[in-house]
Amino acid sequence: MPPDYIRKQTIANGERYITPDLKEYETLVLNADERRLEIEQAHLRRGLQRRSPHHGAQLLRTGRGAGRAGRVRHAWPRWRLMRRYVRPERGRGRRPSRSSAGATRWWN
Repeated sequence: MPPDYIRKQTIANGERYITPDLKEYETLVLNADERRLEIEQAHLRRGLQRRSPHHGAQLLRTGRGAGRAGRVRHAWPRWRLMRRYVRPERGRGRRPSRSSAGATRWWN
């Protein structure tokens, strides 16, 4: 066996070896995803820094709108139960009706 081989692992029928070049390549491949993420984030930061002086107000409005949409989406199930909306039965129209017997779950 060549002296530059490094024992990697013992397997059922033998042993597995790697060379320093293979080890270096393995490290490069395993770290590629992290490096890609770092490059993407740096690129995004640079783009935002370049555009933010000109579009700062628009970015703030967009962020506030996204936050508002998230709050509405999370409040809808509770609002639906408070108003006693139920799923309409087929053939009775398009709009949800108020249940006379009290709030039932939407998915029943």
